[in-house]
Amino acid sequence: MVVVDHIGLLKTTKDQPTKKDAIDKMSDELRYARDFYGYSPVVVSQFNRSISNPSRIKNGDVEPQLEDFADSSSTQNDADVVMALFDPMRYKVADPSGYDLDKLKDQYGAKYFRSLRLIKNSYGEDDVRIGLAFLGELGLFKELPRKKDITDSDYDAITNKSYFLREWKKKKKKCLLLMVKC
Repeated sequence: MVVVDHIGLLKTTKDQPTKKDAIDKMSDELRYARDFYGYSPVVVSQFNRSISNPSRIKNGDVEPQLEDFADSSSTQNDADVVMALFDPMRYKVADPSGYDLDKLKDQYGAKYFRSLRLIKNSYGEDDVRIGLAFLGELGLFKELPRKKDITDSDYDAITNKSYFLREWKKKKKKCLLLMVKC
């Protein structure tokens, strides 16, 4: 796996005098490494400023699209899968998946939600959204139950941070049980 974080930091050279040229060249090289050598390139890219265009915000249409990636479209064209992490609270818009964003903020204004959107998938379904609980101080993401299945106790657990410990506690309990049986 090769991770480029982020591709907009590539430097120009005499052979690639613009940032777009440098990105296009790197994207081509990564596609070659994927197709001929079996590498799995992961390219992190920032969005351009059009995502925060006032008319888009007014229409509530700020969710990332393929054309919103900064500097060059070649990385998205060359990719098999394109995903975007998005914070709808930053733009004061509703989550397209329907999660209650007011319940995913604490009394101090900390935000515990990000939307993961599968924008492009060459080999399967795309335009898929997954709600993620987000613990920013640890950079931790955990998938949320589907909108129709989430409960008020789930929302409370997310904002009091116990939601992020649920699986860990289950695993710890299972290990303790195994140790007792041994």
